[in-house]
Amino acid sequence: MRTSYTALNRALSMRAKPALAEIIQQRAECSANERGDCTVIALSIGLGIPYDVAYRMLAAEGRRPNHGFHLRNWLRERATAGTILCGYKVTSVRVPCLTLARVMRDFPRGRFILRKHRHVFAMIDGEILDMNGAGSRTLITDLFLLERV
Repeated sequence: MRTSYTALNRALSMRAKPALAEIIQQRAECSANERGDCTVIALSIGLGIPYDVAYRMLAAEGRRPNHGFHLRNWLRERATAGTILCGYKVTSVRVPCLTLARVMRDFPRGRFILRKHRHVFAMIDGEILDMNGAGSRTLITDLFLLERV
């Protein structure tokens, strides 16, 4: 019973978040049974690009199918080099291990990619866009601001 309740909650939350639902739909059309693709989903939502474009972008950087990708290192390199990704400048924001609630309070506007232990997700204007769901007490270890240029 609990599983169906969780599935129902996810479906309802995705209906309320059309950007996430659109990416999930693209993911279903693009790759069957892909695992470890939270980096692809977060990059796709953060940059506002289709799932398959983000997938190919990370594949060109060394991401293998059904494996995770060290997005933190990749984004830090792009931020340091001042690289523009799909019209967005990446800035690494120093956060001293803040909770998700604090990050949402301190950064209410903007496009962000957030990292917690072994998972990344997107936040746009204070709204968390994540398939797995993260609680308010989740510790955020890295925060990347995506600014339109």
